[in-house]
Amino acid sequence: MSNKLQIESGKSDPQIISAAHQIRDTVFIDEQGIDPTLEYDGSDAGAIHYVGFVDAIPVVTARATVTDQGVHIQRVATVQAARKRGYAKRLLNQLMADLKPVVATLSKPQFYLGAQLTALPFYERLGFRAVGPVFMEAGIQHQLLKLNLEQ
Repeated sequence: MSNKLQIESGKSDPQIISAAHQIRDTVFIDEQGIDPTLEYDGSDAGAIHYVGFVDAIPVVTARATVTDQGVHIQRVATVQAARKRGYAKRLLNQLMADLKPVVATLSKPQFYLGAQLTALPFYERLGFRAVGPVFMEAGIQHQLLKLNLEQ
């Protein structure tokens, strides 16, 4: 697998959404055993989907929605064969760069997400900070993380 990541995004592009679902099925449903009815929560239609491709193969994804709390990042996933190569970092940096102008206009100018506890160090390296108690989602411990742009 080469290291050349091509990132594509879109709100209603069926090819991008299909590629995102392919990654999410592999990581969340197959690997982590998450119930598909929890994974597909009805929020995809209102989200901006990001997918990273290597050699035309989808390897990393995330989605973002604008809410009254800021920009909510969700469903960050990298297929096993592509982990530890910096793809998720590059994808999230692109997502945040693209949406920073939107965030700046919000009453709460921040990015936020619910991270699996095992991923906390990754998000902290991107500048996110833990807020509040640990909570369970889909049978997995999570922590609310925020990256406030109002510093």
